[in-house]
Amino acid sequence: MRLLSTSRSTGPDRPGAYIAQVSYSGSSGFGAIRDSERRDIPLFAPRGMRYRPAEGDNLLMIAGENRDVCAGVLSQTTGLLPGELEICGPNGAHIKFTQSGNIIINGLTITKKGEIIREGDS
Repeated sequence: MRLLSTSRSTGPDRPGAYIAQVSYSGSSGFGAIRDSERRDIPLFAPRGMRYRPAEGDNLLMIAGENRDVCAGVLSQTTGLLPGELEICGPNGAHIKFTQSGNIIINGLTITKKGEIIREGDS
């Protein structure tokens, strides 16, 4: 993969990886700042998933041969057990894949047996 060429020396002014903060994010794109603002940044995500970083997010940037790319957004792991995955939207919507095999969608639990349990039900 040419993007992460190990034969190229990055030097102190061109690190291999660094953190940049999203300076703006809108329908036309987003920008991120470290020492200067970068725009039109390619963004990597797992296949089938899309996202747009929000203003203030910290991005993991990788210096490529021709341009820098975003490898991901710094995430919080508070409230997750080992192996759990949670997808959160900007207005509080969330889907959580739990360690027990249950899926929680906005407080509605679907057990691994397919039973549906509403928040507050026993």
